[in-house]
Amino acid sequence: MWLYALILGARAEDAQLWFQLQQARYLMMETEELESSIDILNGIIAQSEPDDFIVAQAEYWKGRALYDLGFSEHAEERLTVASNDYELRISSLYFLEHSAAWGKRVDTLPYIGNPWVNLDGKSSSTSSLLWVCALDNKAAQMSALTMEVDSLEFPLYMTVEIVDWRNERWVWRDVVPDASQPVALRISQFRSPRSEKRYWYRNILVTAESQDGRRVPITVTNTEIR
Repeated sequence: MWLYALILGARAEDAQLWFQLQQARYLMMETEELESSIDILNGIIAQSEPDDFIVAQAEYWKGRALYDLGFSEHAEERLTVASNDYELRISSLYFLEHSAAWGKRVDTLPYIGNPWVNLDGKSSSTSSLLWVCALDNKAAQMSALTMEVDSLEFPLYMTVEIVDWRNERWVWRDVVPDASQPVALRISQFRSPRSEKRYWYRNILVTAESQDGRRVPITVTNTEIR
């Protein structure tokens, strides 16, 4: 009997923690309630075992709340912790990548520089399997892209995807034989999802594969967007 009561008590406590998590997420919808949300999430983390799944959930949403408050470095720490959980890894890394890319976003055209962030949301000269660039609405009608691409392995089957504001993807894929020339692309070279005349773009993603289909790490630098 005592064991049954113990199980019921544990389940009730778990249910209460999950209710608090949903309450914290609800409060995050209001900017003035973000600190209250973080207080609830801190309470969940303090009451739980470190390896409980709800702790990873609380760390993830705490990272999101901290980012909205402007504490990007602290947010990155919490999201990195959350990414250690298998079920939250994709969501955590996606937010790290795209929030970092937005922080370095291209906000005027023409643009010359290095707006790219890697899988960890870092600006780095180290090669990566994915590079992301964000476009502000002032740069959303780009028409051409030029970038230098390097790798330890050539030739590359390189894929460039431009995501528009409807979340539809424009795709260019071709062979890059070596690093001797920059990759220069015009919007007309991309496979278009629709036939409208005006589009607004928000992200550029760059990946590459070897001849036998393996994902290959690359570096992307010295970029011009018009």
